[in-house]
Amino acid sequence: MNKQDKRQEKKQETRKFKILEIAVDEYIRTGEPVASKLLAAMLEERCAERVSSATVRNILSELEEDGYLEQPHTSAGRIPTITAYRRYIAQAQQDNTQGFGAADGYNAFEDVRQFDELFDGLTGETAETILETAAKALADVTQCAVAATINAAKFSVITKVEAIPAGKRIYALLIITSGGEVKNKVCRFSFDLTEEQLKFFADFVRENLEGHVLSDISDEYIENLAISLGSYMISLSPLLKAVSDLSREMMKDKVIFEGEGNLIGNDLIPKNEIVKFIDERDTLAELLSSAFSGLTVSFGDNTFTTENAGLISGGVKKDGRLVGGLGIIGPLRLDYKRIIPYFEYFTSRISGLLSDDTDE
Repeated sequence: MNKQDKRQEKKQETRKFKILEIAVDEYIRTGEPVASKLLAAMLEERCAERVSSATVRNILSELEEDGYLEQPHTSAGRIPTITAYRRYIAQAQQDNTQGFGAADGYNAFEDVRQFDELFDGLTGETAETILETAAKALADVTQCAVAATINAAKFSVITKVEAIPAGKRIYALLIITSGGEVKNKVCRFSFDLTEEQLKFFADFVRENLEGHVLSDISDEYIENLAISLGSYMISLSPLLKAVSDLSREMMKDKVIFEGEGNLIGNDLIPKNEIVKFIDERDTLAELLSSAFSGLTVSFGDNTFTTENAGLISGGVKKDGRLVGGLGIIGPLRLDYKRIIPYFEYFTSRISGLLSDDTDE
């Protein structure tokens, strides 16, 4: 094959996938099969390239044979397959290398200005607050559901354990970690603790709990501590059990959901599938907690999603280390060219804020 033939082949290949991109654009916009006549007109409008409807039909047949398109009915136009969506999304990510405004037909600079103000106001906030605020903003702008996880700080150090009188025979057990997390639990007794018992407990936890990482606080460790309470075992065991419960709770991955109402109000996803999303929160949390740093899109071939929905997911980092994940859940016909830049912007800003937090 000579150079001229190679150039011609490359030109045809470029035209072929441009037609595929236009077909996916139109199907996302309308939900209707796309006809060859419309594609020919749009190719001329976008690329100033004039081709006949017959030529477009031939190209569509090739794309169908390659698994990118399918034809619901003999006389109908074509609709994209999952394979087409994957290629389309990969191209959208490539087009987004320069950030917002790089993709055709949209400009989000005003949104970015507002979100910059939002994130600037979150400096110094806890990871949970950052994720809650970001997830709500992302759900609002995409009109999808958004899930976020922050991996449990299993290696955070317990900096303070305190039993605080909160009423007659009521005590609040407080735990604070080096990551700034604060948890408390109300403990009800059948008697009031004496000053001596409270002082013993304060000295005991200072020696045996403060300075330990959360992952050290196993059931076995708590059982051994209970034995070492000696004559105080009966009176102080409820406080020790509260320590165990709170430590276990702190070691669970944090899961945040926002915008579930956006799914309920979306006619593109059947209501029974929305119920499935809600029921499978634990599965989603596990998926996001192990998310790769880069953007991933899962469709109906994934164990979480269904054939009518998609999940855009990716990791968030702290000082270059993956510490959680972010996910957008919406219909298969998402406006990926618009949403992908938002998603990548949000994961980048969240990672930056988490890395700026030097308390942990």
